[in-house]
Amino acid sequence: NNADLWFGTDAGVIKYEPANQLWPRYNTNNGIGNNFIYKVFKSQDGTIWAATNGGGVSKFNNNNTWTTYKQSNGLAGNIVRDITQDNSGNLWFATYGNGVSKFNGNNTWTTYTYADGLAGNLVYSAFKDNTNNLWFGTAFGVSKFNGSSWTTYSVTDGLPSNTITSVSQDNNGNIWVGTNAGAGRFNGTVWQTFTTSDGLSDNMIYSITKDLMGKMWFATKNGASGFDGSAWSIYDTTN
Repeated sequence: NNADLWFGTDAGVIKYEPANQLWPRYNTNNGIGNNFIYKVFKSQDGTIWAATNGGGVSKFNNNNTWTTYKQSNGLAGNIVRDITQDNSGNLWFATYGNGVSKFNGNNTWTTYTYADGLAGNLVYSAFKDNTNNLWFGTAFGVSKFNGSSWTTYSVTDGLPSNTITSVSQDNNGNIWVGTNAGAGRFNGTVWQTFTTSDGLSDNMIYSITKDLMGKMWFATKNGASGFDGSAWSIYDTTN
């Protein structure tokens, strides 16, 4: 909220404070569940959350300490790959091996798994779209939750792969997924695949995001790719 930048690393969380050029570091000594951080997420009230590899999810308390929630507290699993938040303020945690957890902030946890309609319990990514649908990328396809029911899409529906590493949305409302076999774009009816033959720098995609101008960006195994809706650009070590 004050222009600080947060970084998740394999040695804990690092914050950059541009106002005073300081780099505070936080790790298990400060209360983080595990030093390997998959995701840093800022909730609607400005709270910083860290998803860890085996240590659950940790919340920053603004006094240089962290509160950690684990399976023993109600979290579905201790390997947390991603975090998102719905319009009601509930936090959603994507766990690897145990499905998805919803947390209302008041010690009430709800778990959703394959048995409830999730594509699979190995969940890589979580995303809220502009109509408050929640999307979860799994090792078995991508699932959409509208608050009451689940819809799952897989390769049989047109996905490039069932391994969904990232989910995002463009300014036209299209849902984008990153996979190990290229990117998929969903207009609500059909899926379209984009690969290196279309201009993507590599078919192994780790993350997708949208910039302030509406351009989509893809972090791949071989550099970064940008897509403005019609043309692709590639950036790698030569840039």
